[in-house]
Amino acid sequence: KGKETDFLSAKPFKSIPGPRGYPLLGNIEYLSLQPGRENTPFTILPQLYGPIVRLQILHQKMVIVSGADQIEQVFRSDGNMPIRVLTIEENAKWIHKKNNLPDTLVLAHKEEWKRLRTAMSKQVIPRRLSHYIPSQCSIADEFCDHMTAIQKEGSGQVDDVYQYLLKWSLKALSKVVFNENIDVFSGKNSQANNFLETAMGYVTALFAIAQAFPFYRLIPTKPYK
Repeated sequence: KGKETDFLSAKPFKSIPGPRGYPLLGNIEYLSLQPGRENTPFTILPQLYGPIVRLQILHQKMVIVSGADQIEQVFRSDGNMPIRVLTIEENAKWIHKKNNLPDTLVLAHKEEWKRLRTAMSKQVIPRRLSHYIPSQCSIADEFCDHMTAIQKEGSGQVDDVYQYLLKWSLKALSKVVFNENIDVFSGKNSQANNFLETAMGYVTALFAIAQAFPFYRLIPTKPYK
């Protein structure tokens, strides 16, 4: 009942702060949403409008949540079976189904999300995760040492930290999932390099498909391939 009251008293989408858009086109100037870069709406708009920002591109409506407290509130409001209906996830689910690929935890929602999340619950309880703290600290130290070395070799700063954060996340995750200490920072491990390139190619292609007209459902466009 309390949730129903909150829903009835909720403010409309238009009341959220955000940039004015064009009729029908919306905020078309923000069409190129490349993840992880400094010049995206996800980093620029919160600086102008605050931690909760409204954005609409063509028919796609978005709410950008950037404040730590607001992000926590969003996740705690998900409930036992979160609902995700973003265009990028719906398109990814269509592509997976078209190619007979299973859903992943990131793309799933409702009953499918709960089934997949329950299957891995035993692996991520605090008692088990604490076992990985020493190795994760070591990986974090290695990442910091790598950043320091780049600073000393160059102009004193790291121009694009995003690519190195991807390497750190791959190394940290691989230690938990595969119990493998993958060499990602030297650039000499071809398997790690290929994995990173493939993973980021997948994410970039999904963003491209989410913004484009669904021609990929008729012909195999470049992002679809």
